[in-house]
Amino acid sequence: MSKLISILFFLVCNITVLAQENQFSRLNSSADELNPIISKDGNSIYFIRRFHPGNKGGMRDPGDIWKSTMDTAKISAEYISALVNNKQFNGVIGFVDGGKKVYLYEHYQPGGGPPRTQGISVSMLNGSTWSTPARVDIKYFYNKSEDISISLSDRGDIMLLALESY
Repeated sequence: MSKLISILFFLVCNITVLAQENQFSRLNSSADELNPIISKDGNSIYFIRRFHPGNKGGMRDPGDIWKSTMDTAKISAEYISALVNNKQFNGVIGFVDGGKKVYLYEHYQPGGGPPRTQGISVSMLNGSTWSTPARVDIKYFYNKSEDISISLSDRGDIMLLALESY
């Protein structure tokens, strides 16, 4: 609990400083930003940016992963590598193993084609790059809605899914 309080205090202090300097104008865009996930070290926020011209699929792209690193000198959003972003919906669910493993929304197909099935993938950090996302099989996973929300425990052993099923 004290780690959470420290992170919240850190974020509140930095947000206060950044807000006073109007630094968020460089982070926000005219697109939709959603699903913020804090990295394990507490220094970065990963989020989904929908229908942005900088996405892999441009303005029609339903969502790509972007990252912002906490730095009071400047704050901006950085596009994440094309390996985990494609023309489909992409987003971070959460990190485990000290930030070396990331769970992602969607199944990935070779060549970035549309997924044939719904689900979740996992990617491993190799040095400074992420591995090709691998499918995580979840029996009976199906979502009838465009909306989905998934939370992951710190150890990665519990995943809470909010979706519209059969």
